[in-house]
Order: sequence, then structure tokens, then C-alpha cells
Amino acid sequence: MTPDDPNLLERVERLERVVEGLLERDPRARAALAAGQRTAPPASESPAGPPPAATPSWPPRPVATPSAHRPAGAPSMDLRSVLRVVGIALLLFGVAFLFKYSENESESIHSLRVLIGIALGVGLTIVGHVLLRRDRPFAQILTGGGIATWFMSGFAAYQLFGLIGAVTGFAYMAAVTTAAFAISVRQDSLPLTIVATIGGLATPFLLYDPSRSMWGVSLYVVAVASSAIAIHRRRGWWALLWIAAGGSCYAIFATVTYYSAPTAPQSERVVLQGALLFLFGLFALTSAGGYARGVRAGETGGEYDTRLFLVTLIPVVTVALTDAIWTLNRAQLGQLCFLFAFVYLGATVARFPRDELRRLINAYLLLASGFATVGALALIDGEMQHLAIATEALLLRRLTLQSRRISIASVISHALFGICALLVVRDLMVDHSPEVPVFNRTGVTTLWSIVAAALAALSLPAEQGRVRRFYLYAAHVLILAWILRQFAAVASGQAIVTIIWGVYGATLLIAGLLRTNRPMRTVGFLTLLAVVTKLFAVDLASVRAIWRVLLFIGFGGVFLSLSYWFLTLDRSTRKQ
Repeated sequence: MTPDDPNLLERVERLERVVEGLLERDPRARAALAAGQRTAPPASESPAGPPPAATPSWPPRPVATPSAHRPAGAPSMDLRSVLRVVGIALLLFGVAFLFKYSENESESIHSLRVLIGIALGVGLTIVGHVLLRRDRPFAQILTGGGIATWFMSGFAAYQLFGLIGAVTGFAYMAAVTTAAFAISVRQDSLPLTIVATIGGLATPFLLYDPSRSMWGVSLYVVAVASSAIAIHRRRGWWALLWIAAGGSCYAIFATVTYYSAPTAPQSERVVLQGALLFLFGLFALTSAGGYARGVRAGETGGEYDTRLFLVTLIPVVTVALTDAIWTLNRAQLGQLCFLFAFVYLGATVARFPRDELRRLINAYLLLASGFATVGALALIDGEMQHLAIATEALLLRRLTLQSRRISIASVISHALFGICALLVVRDLMVDHSPEVPVFNRTGVTTLWSIVAAALAALSLPAEQGRVRRFYLYAAHVLILAWILRQFAAVASGQAIVTIIWGVYGATLLIAGLLRTNRPMRTVGFLTLLAVVTKLFAVDLASVRAIWRVLLFIGFGGVFLSLSYWFLTLDRSTRKQ
């Protein structure tokens, strides 16, 4: 594209007309442009030829950047924003001191102070509305301060001074919350919506009354959360969804703490549980649906997507709050976790049209496997916990093969295998030999834990070679210890252990030679050296004479045979 291109000239002229219209609307930008033109060199002094493409002279920089309204040499930090925030914070502290200062005065003075607070909130809101087009950030801070002043006035009128009853107080707070939501939607302001959501969810506790039923509190929390979700669906504000989800969970927990007495009827707990399940469905569907719509629209949240974190966090908090409501025992908690595991496992049946949405399915699989693990630990005792944890870790390892982006699944898998390793070491160190080797409860579960770790290591990608070798080496050592623990107590057990170790080591050595796998060959050779050490350190003193003869002669022949066939089996030398 050349400077004489008519399409380029037409686009530049159209851009000039747009910028001129913007300058007519904003006198400060026009003044900044005039100042920039005064400092610019004359056009005649410019060198001939087209200007460099990397430094365009149009549109002017003061108009294109938000920093045009700052004078030259101003600091990069917006001091006006700091002054605004500090100013509104000091004002709200002043309102709080106003109510606290009048705490010990007459009822008429109390009423006057509350009316002053309400009037101050109205004034701040009106001024914010007037300044909205001129200075939007300042107007939103004033409006937010006015809404907060209204909430503080209601709290003082009911909780501090007792000027109004519970019904009137709730009606007032509901009206303030509704007005706050309406103003935030009209101004299309996320901060005001967050203020309205926090104030609405805090209302049952700002107007705390221990004799109040949980019915009204639950319904009010559901209403406020539903309003926030409706605004989120309209505007797409994920920060609002986070605030609404966190505030609703805290409101349910605070309701259990402050309003749920031991003598409270079961019907109130049922209502609270119903509200919790309604909120769970609402937030779960909204977060998952919002994530799916965002991905279809081309929005990517990176490797660590906070939207998926919200999707996985909601059911976990729901289970914890259900436990707080009913004080579940271990068996009931396990059954509840299995119920959620089946729900999220069923959700993975849905088919998603794009590969990006597979991350949502993987998040559901992670939840299902996590709930299944917790349920198994709650319902199963003893060695069967090894089986559940090892199986869960292996499934998570397989999940990371399908989508390597779900790194949290890999981390949890490694953590579960670490727990399995500690449990296996604990069982191997216990001085309790089984009556029947291998086919006993401890032997089977311990063996499966070791095999699961080996299978997980073999499924690791090539770039994780160090982790793979660490897993395999650890599994090799544990399998040797497991063989020793299972057979040491039987008749001639030490001799049997030596034979099994020798066969195992020779198999690894031969397989390493045939597959040209140097680590496997080295491990097999070291295992055979361990057999030789055991022959002299243990078997020479503990086994019967006939076994000593057979072991020493037999392994001598094995070592000689391996040395004879070594070069024949070693395919690496054959390739050379």
C-alpha cells in the first residue's frame, strides 16, 4: 500500500473527520492537541518522502491515550483516584462515628442522626448522577458512597438505636438493595452492582435478631443472589458472579452459625438446605454456561482459567455447607460425596462441539473423581483406603493424558501417590507377617498401590523423564520390600525371597539388554548385586544347609550364563 493509494487517502480523511468530531466534544483534548501542535516541528523541516510506518503522525497521541488529560510531567499513578477513594472512605468513617457518637443520646437525636445519614446518601447519589457524564469514575464513587450510607443508616436505626422493627428494617434494606441494583444497571457500573450485592447479602446480619426464622433469611439471600446472577447474565461480569457466589456461601454459613439453634425445628433446616441446593444449581449452571458461551465466542482464559476454578469450587463449598447444616457423620458424608460424584460423572456424558470445551468436561471428571475419593475414604477403613487412593491417582493420571492443560489433576495425582507411598511404607515397616503370602488383604492392596504407581509412571510423557524414573525406581524398591514382607515369615522364606529377587533382577537385566534400555539394565544388575549381598549377609546364617548349597550353586550358574549370553542379548552392540 503506497501513500498515493486512493483507498488509503480515503481512510485517512475519514479518520480525520472522526477525530475532529471527538475534539469538538472534548475541549480539554482540543487544548492538549493545540499544545502538541505548538511543540511539533514545521512540516517544511520534515525530510522528503513518506513517514516511517512505525511512527505515524496521525492521530495525535494526546487524543489516543487516556493520559492526555494529565499535564506534562504528571506522575504515572492516578493521584485523583487515590484522593477519591481516601475521601469517600473518610466520609463513611465520619458517618459511622456520627451514629456511634449519638448512641447514648435521646431517641429524637437518634432519629435526627439517622435522617441526616439518609439525606447525606441521597445527596451523594444525586451529585453522582449529575456528574456522571462529566466524570464517570468520580460519579460512581459518590454514588457508591451514598448507597453505603443508606445501608449504614438502616443498620443504625435498627441495630444501634432500635427506632424501627424487624419488618420495617427489612423493608427498608430491601428497598435500598433494589434501588442500588436499579442505579447500577442504569449506569452500567460493575462497582455499584458489587456494592449492592454485598449490602443485600449482608442485610440479614446487619439486622440480626436471634429469634428470627431462617425462612425469611434464606428467601432473602436467594432473591439477592438471583438478582446478581441476572445482571451477570446480561452484562457478562464474572467478578460479580464471584462476589455473589462467595457472598451467598458466607450468608448460608452465617445463617447456620447465627440463626440455627440446636432446638430449631427440622423444617427450618430443610428450607435452608433447599435454598442452598437452589443456589448451587443456579451458580453451577450459570458458571458452566457462561464459560461455554465465552469459549464459543472465542474467549480464552489461558492455562489457569479462573472461570473453571469457580465451576469446581461451587460443589465443594456446597458439600461443606451441607455438612455444616446437618452435622453429618462419616457414613452420611461419604454417601453425599458419592452422590455428587455420580452427578458430575453424568454431566461428562454431554458432547461438546469444540476441543476448548473439553476442559469443562475434564473439570467435571476431576470433581467426580475427587468426590469419589473422599467418599471412599469416608466409607472404607483400613487397607481398602490404599486401593481407593491408588485407583483415584491412576485415573487422574489418565485424565491428564487426555488434556495436559488440566495441570491441577496432575498435581493432585502426584499428591495422592505420595500419600499411597507413605501408607505402603507404614504397612511394610509394621512387624506383622501374613499367614498366607500375597493373597491377603494387606498384600493385595499394597501390591496394587505399587503397580498403579508404575502404570502411572509409564503413562507419563517423554518430557517428564525424571519424574517417570523417580516413580519407577521407587516402585522397584517398594516391590522388593513387599516381597520380603510377604515371604520372610514362611518356612524357608528367606531362601524364597532370594530366589524371587534373583528371577526379578535377571528378568530386568535381560529385558534391558533386549530393549536397549540402559536404566532397566542397570536396575536389573543392581538387583542381582543385592541378591549376592543378601546371600552372604542373611542367607548364609539363616537358611538351612541344603538351601545354602542350592542358592549358591544356582545363582553361580545364573551369573555365568548371563555373562556368556550378555553380548548376544545386548542389541546395542549388535547395531554397532
